[in-house]
Amino acid sequence: HILGHGVTARLYIRRSKKGLRQITLVKSPYLPEDSVEIKITEHGIEDA
Repeated sequence: HILGHGVTARLYIRRSKKGLRQITLVKSPYLPEDSVEIKITEHGIEDA
């Protein structure tokens, strides 16, 4: 994909349980692969 060539970090976002989202850092030149669950509220993005 063309968009994949210009970025240094890639995130994979998927729906999780009860309205949560799981974000996985798939590729980064300086961070290890990791995942976190978040929720999106009227106040913004919050830890789940």
